[in-house]
Amino acid sequence: MNYFKITFSAAILSLIVTSCGGESEAESQSDNSEDESVEKLDFDTENATEIMGDLSMCINIHNQIFPEDLPYTDATNFDDYDPYFPLTGDEILAFSLTNLGIDSSASVNLSYWTEMSSDYMTYVFNVMPNEHELATYIVSYELDYTYVDHLQIAYDDIAEGFQTESSELTKEGINKTIKTYFDEEKIEKVSFKLNDSGHFEKH
Repeated sequence: MNYFKITFSAAILSLIVTSCGGESEAESQSDNSEDESVEKLDFDTENATEIMGDLSMCINIHNQIFPEDLPYTDATNFDDYDPYFPLTGDEILAFSLTNLGIDSSASVNLSYWTEMSSDYMTYVFNVMPNEHELATYIVSYELDYTYVDHLQIAYDDIAEGFQTESSELTKEGINKTIKTYFDEEKIEKVSFKLNDSGHFEKH
């Protein structure tokens, strides 16, 4: 949990340095008026407040969620789905989950977090786009909760029932199994790794 405190402090320090840097630059440029420098500082302060609010929200939620040790198999489906931490619209936005193609009114549950890398954080979310589908995503973030990438690791559909997905998460990567049921059962296995830039890379 200590690295979250460090990240939070570092973010504050970064924002202070940015603001101070902006102020010093304004003072060094004699052609800039006092009103212009004040306007610039007000803009930075407002932006900093919004960023720190989202960061504080994410850290607070993190402290309420249990981690899963690796290796771990995620085969979340309707039979065993029990949402532990449903997210509000503001929390969905704080975790930048619109990158999953959903909006703040979506049904989203934060299932757990796990450590696949010392450089990036990884959280697992369950999303119900409708009452018949349940998709599970792993999302990677930088240490200040900047969104990096996401990957669907589990899927269930009780309407058509033509496809299911599950994944084994390990320190080395993600081994995903896709089962389709059309004329006959077909099984496809795909592997991914979390690369140095925090993206899920097929290999």
